[in-house]
Formats: sequence, C-alpha cells, structure tokens
Amino acid sequence: MDARAKSVREILHSGDQYLIPFFQRSYSWDKEQWKRLADDLDVLLDDDSRVQHFLGPLVCTPSQHVPGEVNAYQLIDGQQRLTTLTLLLTALRDSALDKQDKDFAAEIEEDLLVHKRKLGLQRYKIVPRVGDRTVYSNLMDRKEFEQRPLSSLLKAHSYFRKWIDKKDSNESNAIKRIFAAVADRLSLVVITIAGENPYEIFESLNSTGLPLQESDLIRNYIFMQVPLDQQDAFNVEHWGPFETLLQEKHADASIDATSFYRDYLMRQGKYSKRRSTFVDFKEQNRARGLTPVDQVKELRRLLKLFRLIEGIDRAELRDVDQALSDLRQLEVSTANPVLLALLERWQSGMLDAANLAECLVDLSSFVLRRSVCNLSTRGYGQWFPDSITHFGDNPCEGLKKYFADRGWPSDRAFTASLMGFELYRREAKKTRLILDRLEALYGHKEKVDPRGLTIEHILSQNPDNSAISEFEQVLGGVGNWYPIHQKWIHTLGNLTLTGYNRELSNRSYTLKRPALLESNLVLNKYFENIEQWGPAEIESRTIKLAKEITTCWPNPFPSPEGEEEVLPRWRGTRFDIDGLRQASVANLAQHLHTKLENEAYARFIGKNLRLVCLAARPRSDGKITRYWFGILPGQVEFLKRPGSQYVALSCGSPERLLLFTLAEFEPLIQQMNFTDRTDWEADKDPSLPHERHWHIKVSWGDQILLDQPRSGTQLDITSHLCKVS
Repeated sequence: MDARAKSVREILHSGDQYLIPFFQRSYSWDKEQWKRLADDLDVLLDDDSRVQHFLGPLVCTPSQHVPGEVNAYQLIDGQQRLTTLTLLLTALRDSALDKQDKDFAAEIEEDLLVHKRKLGLQRYKIVPRVGDRTVYSNLMDRKEFEQRPLSSLLKAHSYFRKWIDKKDSNESNAIKRIFAAVADRLSLVVITIAGENPYEIFESLNSTGLPLQESDLIRNYIFMQVPLDQQDAFNVEHWGPFETLLQEKHADASIDATSFYRDYLMRQGKYSKRRSTFVDFKEQNRARGLTPVDQVKELRRLLKLFRLIEGIDRAELRDVDQALSDLRQLEVSTANPVLLALLERWQSGMLDAANLAECLVDLSSFVLRRSVCNLSTRGYGQWFPDSITHFGDNPCEGLKKYFADRGWPSDRAFTASLMGFELYRREAKKTRLILDRLEALYGHKEKVDPRGLTIEHILSQNPDNSAISEFEQVLGGVGNWYPIHQKWIHTLGNLTLTGYNRELSNRSYTLKRPALLESNLVLNKYFENIEQWGPAEIESRTIKLAKEITTCWPNPFPSPEGEEEVLPRWRGTRFDIDGLRQASVANLAQHLHTKLENEAYARFIGKNLRLVCLAARPRSDGKITRYWFGILPGQVEFLKRPGSQYVALSCGSPERLLLFTLAEFEPLIQQMNFTDRTDWEADKDPSLPHERHWHIKVSWGDQILLDQPRSGTQLDITSHLCKVS
C-alpha cells in the first residue's frame, strides 16, 4: 500500500486516469454536498495563510498497464469527491470561456480534465460508470445536448456555474482565485493498494453503506476485460439485454443475481461458497479463456434455463413444467445446480424430455420423503453439486444411485413417518403441494380451479363447543380431549382442500361433511362412507393417502428386508403451548366476565383485573397425568397492582383450568423450590422459562394434587378447578 497526501493539481495533472468500477453507484451527490464544498472554498478564499484543506482519502487500485495507453486506476473510494471536483473545474473552464479568456480555459482543461492527445474514453482523466459517461463526456467537451430529467452531473455543473458567476460579479479575477484554491489548496490522501480483488478493499472501507453483492464484482470484472472505447457498445449489444433478462420479474418470482452466478458455476459439479462466487467466477473465466462476448452469451443461454427453474418463464413440456413447479413448492433452491445441469443437457440434446421429467420427479421424491422422515438437509448444499459428477452417460440412473446412497426413504419408512408428522404446522407449502397432486392423480375430467381452494382441517384447529362435544363422543367420553386433538390435528389424514373454508370454519365433522360431499373435488368423495371423525379415521386415511403419495413421488428401490425393525419411532407431537394458552384465556375471559388483552408473555389485563396464565403439556405414566409449570418472580410482581389478581394453570387442555387468586397462590409457592431450568427440562419442554423461577408440579388423577417440595407434602387443589362452559 502506498499513501501520499496530494493536491488536486498533483492528482489530475499527471498522466493517470481514474475509472469508476461498475460495482460503484452512479454519481449521487446533491446540493447539500455541493454547498459544503463551496463553503469550504469560501473559507479558503478569505484566508491568506495558504493553509491546505483536507477532503478525505482517495483509494485506488492499479489496472493492468498497456504500453501506449494511459496509466489507469480503479477508484475504490472517493469517486463522488473526485468527480465533483472535475465538475467544478469544468464550470470554471466554461466561465473562463464565457469571459473570452481562452488561454486560462485551455490551462484548466488540458492540465486537469483531459489527456489532450488521447482519443475516445482515454481522453478523460475521470471515466464514470456507463450510465454517467455520455453526460460527463458532453460536459467535458462542451457539446450541446438536452437531457430530461436532468442528471445529478448536470445539476452539479449548473450549481457551480451559478456560484462562480456570483463570485465573479462581486470580485475581479475571482475565477483564477477559485481555481488556485481548488487546484493547490484542496488535498486528498491518495492510497494506492495493489490487489486482485478491489471489492474486498471497497467493502472494508464501506462497511456501513449498502453491502456489495458478488454479482456487482462479476459485472465489474467482465467490463474490465473490454477496452474502454468499446464498453458502451458492449453494454448496448450484449450486457444490457442480459441484465434486463436477469432483473425481469414475473408475479412474485425474481432472480437473485449472485445466486444465479453461483449456480451457474456449480452446474459443472464443483461446490462454490457463496462468499467465493466472484473469485471462482474469475478463475473459471481465466481458465477457459472466454472473451467477454462469449461469456455473456453463455450466461444468457443459461439464464433462460434458470428462468424456467424460478418460474419466470414456463417450460413448453407439461411434465417438465409440472415437475419444476413441484420443486419450487418444495423450496429446495440448493438443488438449482442439478436442475441447471439437467436442463442444459436437455437443451443440447443429450437428455430427452421423458428422462428429464423422470430426473426431476426423483429429485422431488428424495427431498419430500426426507423432509417427512425428519432427515437432515444440512448436506444438500454440497450433495447436489456433487451428484452432477455422477451423471455419467445416464443421468437418471446416476442420480437414483446417488440419492439411494445418501438416504432416500423407502415407501415403508415414509408411510411410518407420515403417520405422526405434523405436516400442516411444519410444512404448509408442502401440504398444499401434496393435496394438489393427490387431486390431480385422481384424473377428474372436470378440472377445479385450484386458486380458489384452501387447506381445510376436517377436525377443526379451534373447534367450537359442538365440535368438542362430538369429538369427545368419538373418543368414548374421554374428558381431556385436547392432547389427543393436538396429536392428530395437523397430520395429513386430517387435511383436505375446499372452497368452503369460511363456511366450515370451526364446526363439527357432522356439520362439515355435507359441504365436503358437495365438493367437486375427488379428494372429498372419500367422506361418503365416513360417519364419524376421530383418531382411527384420521390414521386410516393417512395410510391410504401415503400409498397414493408414493405413486406420485416413487422411490424405485424396494424396502430393505427387515426394515420393519428399524422404522422411525413415533415422534412426540409438538404440543402447541401458545395455542393452548390462547384457548384457555378465551375460556377464562368468559368465566371472569371480562375481555382479556395480552400485556406480555403469559400476562393479561382486563377491566380492573390482572391475570397470569401458565400452560403445560401432559406427561403420563399410564396411571396419573402430571404437569410442570414455571412461574417467574416478574410475573408475580406484575400481579401486585390494584385490582383483582389471578393465576391460572392450564393443564394440557383449555377445559382443565385451575384458578387461584394471588392471595391463595402466594402461600403455595412459599413452599416450592426456587430453581434454574435444567438442561433436561430444556430438552423436554422449551416453553419453560430460562430465568430462575418457582418450579410447580401438578398431578391429575382422582384428586388434583400440588407438590410442595420444601414441606414434602401434596396439597389437594381440586377445589380450584375452574368450571368453563
């Protein structure tokens, strides 16, 4: 690194040229910055001490020098300052010409603005980005032109002309005094850094500004391979059309430029880190010896395929278009390099349409099955590029073997996992995809517009009283219906599509069933012979739908012998603590005859009333069900305000509510342990508080008992059971 303080004259009088990189923004200074520079000059003009005024750093990196051409530098930092100074100097030159002082005007122009004997863009000491070049060169060359709306470059030139003319009207020889102040008393520290990656230098200097993308560097790199005098034509003929295609949006679909470049690189089977996209792009470009024109032509060809992947354009082949749509809904963007590699082979005739569609369906099957079986996605970013190296002469067979070696769940494993998988809660988009494909599988002749359909929970998410009563009857009169409801509510067997979601709402199955049977969806004809709806019916329908899903997204390899012994165990349902608390508070509001509003976590306020509602999932040993709660000191302090004060314990169901006044509750916790949350508790129930708290255990059997560890007793709190309708 070389750092030297230089005046404006020393910087611009040399034979050097400063290029504004393409990752820099266009000229954007406005009146605020122009006025600040003018005010600084006013101070210098009033001060005869010849003091220097420092404008800040000018950071640049040398470009490769070509004999016979000017010595060029990429301007990494300070482009706005240096461009503004040349605009000010241009305004001084024009003012001198208007006063018929041609010699002084020539001194300004030939010493500080242009290289007199150079042609084209090599003529100018500063070369702005492409979008600013025409206006800038016209100002430098005093060409008449009209631009509407005015660019910031023109506005800056106009501002300084007016400022100079005002000075000149009040003082003779003002133009030369201003020029002397600009050229000899304004200075910058010129820092020259030799390096391969100007972006890294820029980013370290501009960490508080808008972050640069790797795509900005790639654009800059490509343009730096084009001679200056050919860059405008290259932009119009090649880069501009490509970038327009890259930035074009369709509905909600758009392309992230850096992601495209990265997937473009990885389609050859070599993994590229996101932060290394520019470096890897530069290396492959140099290794292949691609000209800028050839590089952009290849990028544009691959971009057209990438637009099919992102859904901006549609594939003409229906099966291919459908398979690409499925992958978008599966949200597996890490597979884009594979898709790009397959589409490129199809485009070149190396892969026919049928095999392409088969590969895409296999990829969907691999991703969907692993998701339901709760298998890790961590390796996808490197697996998918690596799979390309296994294509061989038959990409379909190569991918099948590759996926199988990395864990492609069989039909049996997939069905077993699907039984307890909370599909809707965890994978809402995949849920819609599955239901849509199941309906399409039935081959209904009269198609239904899917845009008007929504996902319906047959057993309602928030059942009304009649739905709860009916569900309890199906369960055989079991009073604590909520944990069973939580176990099955979001599983596939309880989900369907309907256009009557609002009408069905939270009603019972008996009331929903007629609307489902009126549906034009074949998916809902299933309910013709189903009189009631409970866990057994949900499980039975899940098994049926699982078999159909394995037809839509097959695994070509049979289930291994003896797999029954290694099927995934039934995973515990994620108990919805927040949902339980919300339903419990609704019941408490009705019981206390007030409207309750959420103040903070588990804290609620009503009219002259404060409530803390704690909720817990059930834990049963087959005989007694237990519930663990943690109440924080801050929650107790929240209650100690004027008005009525209550603590409610929701025991696994919005109907299992224990209600205490604060006066009743405080003596209870005095005999409880004050404890930290243990690692075991954190694993078992993430809803428990992180802070120190009172640890409460309630046992629910014939009697409802509250443990008091310090006294070694259990108190019967059955009388605190809150009766809710």
